[in-house]
Amino acid sequence: MDIASIALHFLCAAVAGFLIMSIFGVQALVALCSSISLARRRKHQVPAFDLALALRNDEAFALMKNSYAPLLDQMADVLREIATEAENDAIAMVEQGRQLQTTSMLVVIAVIGFSIALAVVLGLYISNGIRKPVEEIKEVAEKMAAGNLDVSLDYQSRDELGNLSDSMRSLIHMFREIIDDMSYGLA
Repeated sequence: MDIASIALHFLCAAVAGFLIMSIFGVQALVALCSSISLARRRKHQVPAFDLALALRNDEAFALMKNSYAPLLDQMADVLREIATEAENDAIAMVEQGRQLQTTSMLVVIAVIGFSIALAVVLGLYISNGIRKPVEEIKEVAEKMAAGNLDVSLDYQSRDELGNLSDSMRSLIHMFREIIDDMSYGLA
């Protein structure tokens, strides 16, 4: 490993530390640094640069290789652990999202089912509210057509069917009077 690759390794570790601080906060960076033995890193940092500036590259390289490389490896291991934990958290969040999606879908299906059932019940109620009076009026009209005026129409309402029932009652009453008058005249 040459000085350029060690310096690049060190630069990557610094950028990674900045990213950790930006994403996970200062506490995560402090925990990372303390796990890498911050005191040991400080002890060797200045002498390596001093040696490189003094053009003692072999000694600087050896110091970097023996001191910084293990620290950077430790830092890379910690970063891998953080990445693994973040990946596991992401997987858990995706699974939680899937569960919420399934729950939401079931709720929507239940609401649709309830709405359909309610529509059917209301439709039957409204249908029966119309069908029964129409059948009663029809039966009375059929009996009158057969010549039986001894019928009664009990349905009463303030809607159109109620008006039709009132008209049928008036018609029945009028036919009875006509027949009674004819019977009286013939008798």
